[in-house]
Amino acid sequence: MVKTNGGASHTKDVTLQSLLLAALLVVVLAVGAGFTVRETNQYAVQALECFRGGQEKLLTQVRRDVEAGLYADQAQAIEALKRADASGSRHWFLYDSGGVLFERSETVTAEVSDMALKQLADLWKIRGGERVDDFTDYMYEKRSGSLVFSKDAKEGPGLASVARFEVEGEPYYLGVFTLETYILESSGVNERVLHLRIFSAAASVALLIAGLALINRIRRHSKESGVLRLDIEERTRQIEELSERLSSKVDTVEDVSIYDVLTGVYNKIFFDNLLARIQYDRVRPVSLMVVDINGLDRLNERVGYGAGDDLLKWTASLLEKFCITSDLIARTGSSEFSILMTNADEEQAYGTMENILRQFASTDTGGLTLSVGVAEMPESDERILPTMKQARKNLMLDKMLDPVSCSYSTVNMLMEILVSFSKESVAQSNRMRHMAQEFGRELGFSPAEISRLALAAQLHDVGKIGIPMNILYKTGPLSPEEKELIKWHAEIGHSILKAIPNLEDVAEDILQHRERYDGTGYPQGLIDGQINLNARIINLLESYDAMTHERVYAKTRTGFEALEELTLQKGKQFDPYLVERYVAFMSAKMQAGQRMAL
Repeated sequence: MVKTNGGASHTKDVTLQSLLLAALLVVVLAVGAGFTVRETNQYAVQALECFRGGQEKLLTQVRRDVEAGLYADQAQAIEALKRADASGSRHWFLYDSGGVLFERSETVTAEVSDMALKQLADLWKIRGGERVDDFTDYMYEKRSGSLVFSKDAKEGPGLASVARFEVEGEPYYLGVFTLETYILESSGVNERVLHLRIFSAAASVALLIAGLALINRIRRHSKESGVLRLDIEERTRQIEELSERLSSKVDTVEDVSIYDVLTGVYNKIFFDNLLARIQYDRVRPVSLMVVDINGLDRLNERVGYGAGDDLLKWTASLLEKFCITSDLIARTGSSEFSILMTNADEEQAYGTMENILRQFASTDTGGLTLSVGVAEMPESDERILPTMKQARKNLMLDKMLDPVSCSYSTVNMLMEILVSFSKESVAQSNRMRHMAQEFGRELGFSPAEISRLALAAQLHDVGKIGIPMNILYKTGPLSPEEKELIKWHAEIGHSILKAIPNLEDVAEDILQHRERYDGTGYPQGLIDGQINLNARIINLLESYDAMTHERVYAKTRTGFEALEELTLQKGKQFDPYLVERYVAFMSAKMQAGQRMAL
């Protein structure tokens, strides 16, 4: 205890401590305000990122109509843009190498129709537009994607998504521009920011009042007691208690920046930042799993967003149930979750995936399904980004095989086009997909490998849409010229699929599916191991299917007769190893069928 004759010194100490406590309150409140500002900005960035995915999907849908219109007549393409979803907050534009074809509306188009792209960009700058050069760089660098910029200071910034494509060798740039104010309003960001600010302000006022009350109490006690001093331990305890309360407020603000508000798992911003900081050499093997709910948008439209939110929360809890504590789960899209699995190879990740899919399928989810993409980080890689891209690519291949997914429309559209040229080819393609999935499992392929093989098998004859129908349906022998035309279907199919995102590898499978093991096939005359494995499998399956189904140019064979023919072509048309595996697989399957018939 301090002696009582030090009253003047005690008063000075009390004043100094009061000033220090006030300074501490100011600093902590300033830190809280800084966190509030930072989180406000991150909400906006996250909302723009989530909106970007939906806008790019809409752009892809409108692009098909515009591109089809350009092949017919430019006016039809403009009409397709006029029909596209637009409002006072969203508008469309279409440019070619010569300048503006359509900008916002007929009135605005008439004003700028004679302008080149550089002149249009200069006009935007005069009107106070910002980051205009970033937008024009997309054009000059022949890129597609999304960015934020403004065309007019009065209008403000917006999210622009641009798709570059070519029609008969002429480049076109189709885009959609949505005001940032509309995105933030429609996504609820403004409301969330308001709630965050109200919470922060209320907490700050409460802490300020508590701090001032404590200071007043210390000073009043000092005046009343004169030379008496407060016990040092008691004052220290009071200050520490106040610091803990202030710290809890800061922790609350930090939690908002780490976790997804709806599901409670990590959010995309935190997950992406964490991926960049992990030292992967210490936790190998490392695998990534990307999970997406198919049909969630339709559920929201049909039942309401409450049902969709409940499904998202249930799915997050399902992932937590089947993942171990060291796995990092994050919501990385409106209906997408990503999982970083350390000390887990691809086989272990697929085991977890099967458990998740089995539980999801056994639950009443209103007909919705899950698509999953898995990839393991190679030992030679130091960065996780290539693995994330591969996992997303595998996810998209899986989604293209699921009729509930919006991505299935790509395959469905190609099949609808093909049916107008050859109904027989479509029926065969559907059989081929099933055969490829069965044989892929027999060969021990991973789910991602089976998805790629199944897509290649289903789309192997899509190039026939470029072959004249009189040749496809000809019942008599083909002339040498007609045979050469038929051979083009592999290259046509390759060109079509190579232009579709995530189907580049499938395009290579289709390009080579008419190659022969002995090098006498087409179009490149590849031999043996030069032909990729999927192409060799498709060649084998297509021949078996053709022999066992009705054809205009040959007699239908039984399954055992077809297997004998495949055996005769070992080392010539087909890979000997694949023939042996397929003959054994199908023989066992047909014998089992005969026993069941007896």
